[in-house]
Amino acid sequence: MAAGACAAGDPGRPATRDGEASDGVAATDVASEEDAGASLDGTPPDGGGGEVAVAEAPADVAAEIADESDGPDSLAAPDVVVASGWTSAPDMNERREYPGPLLLPDGRVMVTSGHPLPGLPALSSAEIYDPATGLWEWTGSLHRPRTSGGGVVLPDGRVLVGDFMNVPVPSPSELWDPATGEWRITGGMNVERQNYTLTLLEAGASVLATGGIDWSTDVITDACEIYDVPTESWRETAPLDGPRFGHSAVLLPGGDVLVLGSEVAAFPPQHDTLVAGRRFDPIAEAWTPMPAMTATGRISGLVRLHDDRVLVVGLTPGSLKTGTPTAELFDPVSSTWSPATPPPVTRVGSPFVLLADGRVFTAGGTATNEQDFTDARIYDPATDEWTEVAPMGVPRRNHGAVALDDGSVLVMGGSNGFGYTYLRSSERFFH
Repeated sequence: MAAGACAAGDPGRPATRDGEASDGVAATDVASEEDAGASLDGTPPDGGGGEVAVAEAPADVAAEIADESDGPDSLAAPDVVVASGWTSAPDMNERREYPGPLLLPDGRVMVTSGHPLPGLPALSSAEIYDPATGLWEWTGSLHRPRTSGGGVVLPDGRVLVGDFMNVPVPSPSELWDPATGEWRITGGMNVERQNYTLTLLEAGASVLATGGIDWSTDVITDACEIYDVPTESWRETAPLDGPRFGHSAVLLPGGDVLVLGSEVAAFPPQHDTLVAGRRFDPIAEAWTPMPAMTATGRISGLVRLHDDRVLVVGLTPGSLKTGTPTAELFDPVSSTWSPATPPPVTRVGSPFVLLADGRVFTAGGTATNEQDFTDARIYDPATDEWTEVAPMGVPRRNHGAVALDDGSVLVMGGSNGFGYTYLRSSERFFH
């Protein structure tokens, strides 16, 4: 999202009062690597890449963190497992919007980069949540600051983060090594881009990148590239049917990749209702047109279910204020769409997570009245019903969520207060 299958919202641009992206490149996007100091650029306070359970705040933000009421203290004890509902988890060491969580093979969760406090440099830091200890710990920092987290976990446990247009300094792709906890530069893409998708292909030896936007020129691209894991190099492949950014992608059974949605203009954001999906065959390296969705304009969530159908949650064509909730199911065998029960609440900026039992979880987001949610829901594809569950303790949008190996869901970061307060708190949902 950002990298990887995109969550709702526009990674790399700060949210405005209605949940749309702001007009103009964020100040955090133009910070160079040299502008970012310790902790602000994610470097642990000791200056090294070792793991530190708790980071000290820099002096200019210590007062803000001391006054923060959006989460528990970082020194909190490990999580207490409850039968059902939410429990607080310790704070991340950094405040992060669009943290892009990744589940590592050993069951820990990595977050990288993300929006920092407004007006401060972009983040290059990365940290890991360990369910065994219930703590967030530093790992090595990236070589370049980035405003949006995310990437893909390779089969050997390494993490690939793709290119990012960090004006005026391009940020090349980087690889994290779990053996050392450090990042190193790897092959760079042929096209600088942001708000694109990254998908690990079925064989695990390559990664597909599609579309995106160059925020230095506001040029949207149809270019696609494949990263070859053994050679650590990017090469161009067949382009999309047209320029896309802020779209979504998911791996289908059999190895094809489904790409849906797009924005068609950067300023102001316009959510495309005309572009049908495209299906990428990694063997032929060719795109096939797909039938258009029947109701959805803006995509909020894209989840491949246990039966291999794809649940698409979104809004009818129009803005957040005028759109109404939609849900559709895509059958990859017949390449057909069928209606599903939409969620009862209109929202964007909320992640959708597949649970171990086959249901789909979502929480938070922002609504048509510009109110950030604590509301949480679970969709059961067997009954085609949404069930309201216990709310989060903190309203948040543009946050991260990931299903842990024990079946619980870890939620972290995001923003609230119309996108003007960035969060470092985290919570776990047990069901």
